[in-house]
This record gives sequence, structure tokens and C-alpha cells, in this order.
Amino acid sequence: MNSRYCMIIVCLGLCASTSAQVPALAPKALEANPWAAHWIKRPWEVRYWVEFVAGEWSDIKQGAIRRNSEKAGDRLPSSDYLEIFDPTYIFHPFGERESHSLIPLEFNDGGVVISSTTSRRPLKGQLAAIGRLTLLVLSEGDSKEDRQYDIADWFHGFGDSSVDWAPTFCSANEMPSPWSSTDEFYKYGPKFKPTDPVKPIFGCREWGYQLYDDARPYIDVTSYAPKTKSHPHGTYIRPFIGWARFGDHKPVIGKDADTWYCLYDCPAGDLPGAIPNIADWVKRSGWPVPMPPTRAPTFPDAPGKQGRYVTQVSAPTPRPK
Repeated sequence: MNSRYCMIIVCLGLCASTSAQVPALAPKALEANPWAAHWIKRPWEVRYWVEFVAGEWSDIKQGAIRRNSEKAGDRLPSSDYLEIFDPTYIFHPFGERESHSLIPLEFNDGGVVISSTTSRRPLKGQLAAIGRLTLLVLSEGDSKEDRQYDIADWFHGFGDSSVDWAPTFCSANEMPSPWSSTDEFYKYGPKFKPTDPVKPIFGCREWGYQLYDDARPYIDVTSYAPKTKSHPHGTYIRPFIGWARFGDHKPVIGKDADTWYCLYDCPAGDLPGAIPNIADWVKRSGWPVPMPPTRAPTFPDAPGKQGRYVTQVSAPTPRPK
């Protein structure tokens, strides 16, 4: 046999044998999500988180989509969650041309979002410790390619002076900062003017107080403002955020101009909407008529004077006839 032919046969055999022993290339491992190192391992306690936003919903949605597209490729992607959720209730405040929208996020006891969403993958709520901050985050997963959505700050308060309302979730502009004493938009600082009812006067501390007060059957989100010639009612519903734990079932109500509304977690299967008569509405459940706090904002930073919510003794629950 031709020696060159033999060499070719041997070479082909060796090559085939060698190639069979080379392992297939494994898929490239996904780079770990840099946020994941900050997740706080603890039982999930949040039943829902809700935000009330001002403006035409179509404009808000498009703005979120635009901001998220501009952030694509960031090392720590933090997207605007309003792109992937829709409101359950749209409200038209008195005297305002634009509507307000209520966006709730409901969770199961494992922290998975069970509200309708257009997210690419299931979302899970996480508490993340970033420096001195603790954030509420929605996460698509544990790889770098997965989107993260910053939702709110988990505020621990100021120790003994805030045990009635903290800890609670707050928006970034409700958190104290080195500029709090000079910021006229920081509702808990000395420069904030509650005479401007366009600014939300109700905030996260007022929500936390009412959530934790076992004697209070509802959460009143009304921004109570001094009456002026241009704003004669003194009662308005303005943007806010809120939340509840498993086991909390307090209707979210508010008064805008002369009308009360139930906005979320309404009793007896009621849908969100106007309450024709607040006295009849609360009497049905044996609750007291809501009263305004003694000051608004109610829980300013020290040395500001603290207010309080007055909760009347509720009437006995009517017996069924």
C-alpha cells in the first residue's frame, strides 16, 4: 500500500478520535446581576404597593418608555416601572385639566408580582441595601441582562420620635437630605408652604401612621390645605405612594373638593370611585367619619411641631336585619 495513503488514513483516524474527545463549548455564562449582592434575605411582607401619579397616562407611559430606552446598556440598569404597568383607576381632580392614575403592584407571599404586567419575565420584589439606603426593587432575574426597577426607599425614621409612622416606604423626594432645610418642595422641611395645594401635602409618613394605627379603619390620603381664594375647598387628592402588609385591609380614601372617593382596597367588593355620602358609607361598616389631622404635613422634621390624627370611637357595627 502506498505509504502516503497509509499516512492519510492514520491521520484521519487520529483526527477523528481527537475531535471526538474535545468537549463541546458550554454556553457563555450570564454575568451576575450586580444588584443581587445587595438583596436582603428576609421573609416578604408587602401585600401591595401603590402609586398615584399626575398627568395624562399616555404621556406618562411614553415618557417611561423613552427613559428606559436611553438607559439601555447601563452597568446598573434601573428602569422606570411605569412602562410595564397600567392604572386600575383614572381620576380627574377638581379644577385640573389632566387626569391622575392609580397604579397598584400586588405581590404573593413569596414576593412575586401577581399584577398584570408586560414585563419580559416574571418580576420579584426585593429589598436592596445600597450604601445607607434600603430600596424596594423589582427584579426580572439574577443576571446582568435582567431589568431592575427602583420603586421606593425604605425609610427607618428618626428613632423614638418616629415610632408611630416608621418604618415605611417613601419616594425619593420625601427622604431627608443635606438640602432639606432649604428645599421648598421637601414637604417635611421648614421651607415647605402648605398654602400651595398644587403640592402634595399628604405623604409617606402620614400613610405609615394610619397603616400602623390599629384603631383607624382606613387610610385617608387627602391633602388638607388652608382655604384660599383660588383654592376654596381646602381638600385635594394629590400624588402619593403607599403600601400594605399581608393582613392589612384598610380602604384607601380621599376627599377632592367636596367629594369623597374610595381609591383602593374598597370594602365589600366596592369598585374604586366616588362615595355619594361619606356618613352613610362609613356607617355601613361601623366606622367613624374621617377627620382631618391637626396639622398638615402632620409629621415634619424636628424642630417642626408634630400634629396628630384624630380617630373617633367607631359606632357599633349594625346587625343584619
